[in-house]
Amino acid sequence: MLFSMPDFWSTFALSLLAVRNVDAFAFASGQRSSSFVPCSVKKSTSVQAQQLGKFEVLEEKIDRGVAVKRGVVLYDFACSEIRYNAAWDFQKYLMEPMIDENHPKASDLDSAGTPGALVLLQHKPVYTLGTASDENYIKLDFDKIEERGIDLVQIERGGEVTFHGPGQLVAYPILNLKRDYKPDIHWYMRALEEVVILSLKKVGIDNAYREDDLTGVWINGKKVAAFGVKVKRWISMHGLAVNVLEQSTEENTFDNIVPCGIEGREVGHINEFLSEGSRIDIPTFSLKLREAFEEIFRFDTFPVDVTARDFDLLD
Repeated sequence: MLFSMPDFWSTFALSLLAVRNVDAFAFASGQRSSSFVPCSVKKSTSVQAQQLGKFEVLEEKIDRGVAVKRGVVLYDFACSEIRYNAAWDFQKYLMEPMIDENHPKASDLDSAGTPGALVLLQHKPVYTLGTASDENYIKLDFDKIEERGIDLVQIERGGEVTFHGPGQLVAYPILNLKRDYKPDIHWYMRALEEVVILSLKKVGIDNAYREDDLTGVWINGKKVAAFGVKVKRWISMHGLAVNVLEQSTEENTFDNIVPCGIEGREVGHINEFLSEGSRIDIPTFSLKLREAFEEIFRFDTFPVDVTARDFDLLD
């Protein structure tokens, strides 16, 4: 959302919005879908080149000769472990009014509307598959996965199977790309990668990089961050996941799958690339990731005083 600097929403106003959303989301959620979702997925094992486009610095927004500021509501649930379906429902709830505002018959696309959001959290163990994921990249029978206490969910993002769980920080930006940023999915993906690369620099890791034809962020040959998005009427959902703690890559995480369909490559976590005295926790990295989002997307985040429990996102 864009605001003229003198009229930028106060934290109090955004807090009222969040409190209103608590009650409305609780009412709208009703019965959530089952945590375990049998998948109907394709059988091909080919991996197409993914990394298209390039990152370009986002320009300052000028409206009628006046600098305007982008702003998003921050839902910082980084210390909460949330089941995937609950977070998925929450994303869709935040998207709905923004999608309506980008309808072709909407009166004024450039007028101030629903602000974007940034949701930070951890998930309870789950494997997620994209719309055309290949079941050959899952090494266990589906019933064995369920027996190990891991959810399995097919969702509307692109990409192959990946894992989310404790010790991994997930970010879901719900943004109006057409109104506030760039209506370019490839630019958006490269911008998300840039956010992670910058956040890693902020914790002392200067050698993170992209790889040709692959979406992700890598350190010393190991993939530490995965990305997958869905965009509808230029409103984004899903996002990125960064492995922070050792537990995010331990047994019964990525070892049961071929992560993102990339054969023969290792998955790593941030702390294995930091000295013992400089290793970080989730709250610390969450702050650095938030700062990186603010710099790359040139928005201010407005934290709201609500918790995951307020939205009934916890078991």
